[in-house]
Amino acid sequence: MKKLRIYLSALVLLLTASVILSSCALGISASAECVSDNVKSDRTGQAKQAPEFTGNAAEFSLRFFGKVYSSYEKKNVVVSPVSVYTALAMTRCGANGNTLDEMSSVLCPLSNAENLNESIYAYLDYISSSGKDDKFKFANSIWVRNVFTPEHKFLQTNANFFGADIYKAPFDSGTISDINAWVKLNTSGRIDKMVDQINPNCIMYLINAVSFDAQWKTAYEEKDIKQGLFKTASGEEQNASFMRSDETLYISDENSDGISARGFIRPYRDGFAFVALLPDEGTDIGEYISSLDGKHFISLVKNASSEAVTAYIPKFQNEFGLDMKEALAQLGMKAAFIEGEADFSGISAEAKNDLYIGEATHNTFISVDELGTKAGAASSTGIYNKSMSIDTNTVRLDRPFVYAIVDTENCVPLFIGVVNGI
Repeated sequence: MKKLRIYLSALVLLLTASVILSSCALGISASAECVSDNVKSDRTGQAKQAPEFTGNAAEFSLRFFGKVYSSYEKKNVVVSPVSVYTALAMTRCGANGNTLDEMSSVLCPLSNAENLNESIYAYLDYISSSGKDDKFKFANSIWVRNVFTPEHKFLQTNANFFGADIYKAPFDSGTISDINAWVKLNTSGRIDKMVDQINPNCIMYLINAVSFDAQWKTAYEEKDIKQGLFKTASGEEQNASFMRSDETLYISDENSDGISARGFIRPYRDGFAFVALLPDEGTDIGEYISSLDGKHFISLVKNASSEAVTAYIPKFQNEFGLDMKEALAQLGMKAAFIEGEADFSGISAEAKNDLYIGEATHNTFISVDELGTKAGAASSTGIYNKSMSIDTNTVRLDRPFVYAIVDTENCVPLFIGVVNGI
């Protein structure tokens, strides 16, 4: 078996474990009132994940990541597709007409969305119960302005499939503190601010928060840390600390577009893994990202070959935040953001023609070092009411690379990003 040297310059993290955090009982409220007891889940039976869910979720993940990166080229971009997916699916529960059709097509680009909510429930239940040492935690919440009353069915659906805690609040400075405290708590302190101010027309926030903590299956020793240079997307050289390890799963990506990459998989302790993808020297990282789709990404992970790999991963840490509206509109979700065109009659039949998504925010954090990986993300939609106010198979990650965290059973990215500089 050939021995391969891999110095990371295009990653892809893998993961599979999760724990649900409940927030209503945590006493974080300064002005909000938890009303979850009024809308408890009435689900019966075991949820089943539809066979097409994995493909749809992976395809959304790669499409969304590609659109975001195209607007932030040469930046260190990291997103959590599973967080965005969940927040949008929660919001979709109140959509009808063309708005529902567009949201469904974006979330399920390869098939219909008939069983989407149940599939998400089953998927989150699976990854939340499979981890022991490694943890992927998630929580969902809905914050409602206290002068607005949503349809009970909308709240019930979110309680049934997403376990969302529900708060009534005055949407004042105290509510801002409450929301940010909830997000900070449910991202293990990694995202400390989600809302800076509340628009007078905003009547609801739907929020997903996730955090990930995992230790490497094989720990690094002091002798494994090597100093080296990372060449940024702009051509600058930066000092970096590289973590050396011997791995056994090698990835060779020779796609039909003539864009090639190599990579490897390094496992965490408990059902998660770090996947690295390094485009060939001279290949633009944005061009490589554009060549990836969900099916191809899953195939790369599942079909990694059993070959020896010497891997070098640079230590890095990154925080990233964005307004998601442009990327989602480019994917085909347009009506939801247009005042007077959006149809969220499922949230309020009375305010059918007045509700639209005025905010769509996503914040992330990730840190990769010799101990393992820590990550966090939060995604929110703000509902507005307009009437209210190589030959030797060597891979060295010392230039821009792609990385992601996926669950090893479904291979759907929970986090995916690009490092253009250290």
